[in-house]
Amino acid sequence: MDYSQISLVAPGSAPAGSTVTLEVKVENIASPEHTIYAIPVMRIDGIVLEGSYEAIAPGQIRSWYFQFTMPSNSVTVKAESWCESAFVAWHLDATAQKTVALGEAVPPTEGIGLGLALVGAAVIGIGALALVGMTMTKPIKVRK
Repeated sequence: MDYSQISLVAPGSAPAGSTVTLEVKVENIASPEHTIYAIPVMRIDGIVLEGSYEAIAPGQIRSWYFQFTMPSNSVTVKAESWCESAFVAWHLDATAQKTVALGEAVPPTEGIGLGLALVGAAVIGIGALALVGMTMTKPIKVRK
């Protein structure tokens, strides 16, 4: 029986020398009254990293984060969920795998980055829209 479901969040590519962050999510998919204890294990280019031991209640999801420096080649990362419960000893329960391809640094492109926030108040009977954190890499004209 499977006690956990695992997912691995990783970028599709990264330039050599950059820091790559991975997120491992483990969900308890055992019966509704069955708490599991899980340890995520990451295997990255022959290096083994372990997360902290966590109790996961039925239906809950726990996340762990791992980082590594991207080498000068593509890397396959593998996440494993090792589980234990009152009914079963420690065992490899679920796995997920992704490849992080070696990519080049992407030069900045011209464009506009806007952070928008909708203000939920009415001002003189008209809703207000606020532009928050506006950054521009190229001048634009704003029409009223």
